[in-house]
Amino acid sequence: QYEKVDTKLIAERLQVREKDVLEMQKRLSAKDVYLDAPIVHDSASGQTIHDTLSDKRQLPIDTRLAKLQMVSIFSDHIEEFAQGLEERDHIILRERILAEEPVTLQELGNKFRVSRERVRQLEDKILQKFREFLLEKGFLDEETLEDIVAKQSNKQSNKPTRQRKKQPTQKSSSKTCNKTP
Repeated sequence: QYEKVDTKLIAERLQVREKDVLEMQKRLSAKDVYLDAPIVHDSASGQTIHDTLSDKRQLPIDTRLAKLQMVSIFSDHIEEFAQGLEERDHIILRERILAEEPVTLQELGNKFRVSRERVRQLEDKILQKFREFLLEKGFLDEETLEDIVAKQSNKQSNKPTRQRKKQPTQKSSSKTCNKTP
């Protein structure tokens, strides 16, 4: 039905090139292609057009699902673990360890009226308790846990640290008194 249309007239009316109109006619008259259709109808492989279009940089669906399941299980264990923490430790866990953008040690130190070093020690204690909790529940074995800790240590050492703002120092007057004995 599209072949009967005068392409030159359409091109003039739409203010496009006649070549563009011809190309669009080809597209509109072409057979529909379904992504879930098999590439070869007689093939037993079952490979679809979608399979050939997938992004090779993206993880396979089974790997992504496994990661989602792992996150779900991990979240359940975190909740169970957090129930056994004191309020201060729970805040450190939520605002520092699990947070997308963790607060600084100084901010938590100010909140609890302790030093940054003490907050860091508490954070280490919470992480150690969590490791023990995961081992006790059988969620991780020692070797896997050691790998995770090593990766986390490398990540922490490569993380840029926040620079502390220097407090302006007051200049003392340079008047000197020459006292002679």
